[in-house]
Amino acid sequence: MTRMNYRIWDTVTKCWFKPTYEAYRGKIEELLLNKSGCLVRRNDGAALEHETEFPERYVLQWSSGLQDGHGDPIFEGDIIEGMMGLKGVVKFGKHMIPGDSRTPDYFINGFYCDDENLTQLMNIGFCEIIGNVFENPEIVGEKT
Repeated sequence: MTRMNYRIWDTVTKCWFKPTYEAYRGKIEELLLNKSGCLVRRNDGAALEHETEFPERYVLQWSSGLQDGHGDPIFEGDIIEGMMGLKGVVKFGKHMIPGDSRTPDYFINGFYCDDENLTQLMNIGFCEIIGNVFENPEIVGEKT
């Protein structure tokens, strides 16, 4: 079975979520995914809290399963740079693959960048992660 990798941004503390396992101090905090893919939080042995109890607090970002030229895993929300300074944000969803004179355009679900050339570079590892949309929004002119 393939292990799904993800990371979680905490919009309140403005940092990547790291679980706390200090039961000896009575401090436990972790985020889990339930069977339907929703986040649930466990605090200090209390009952699990569904993500509807902390709306928009956490942003779940999936790994693309790809690596950049340095072998670092690429996640959605990462800002990557390809050849000649081409930069873009890695996204997940439905996107168009342009056709040519023999094939029509078609849509697929998956990881992509707005620039098709950068998407192709990402798919073959010819890119470098230079930041992410939360910690480095200025790279691509986004606001947090």
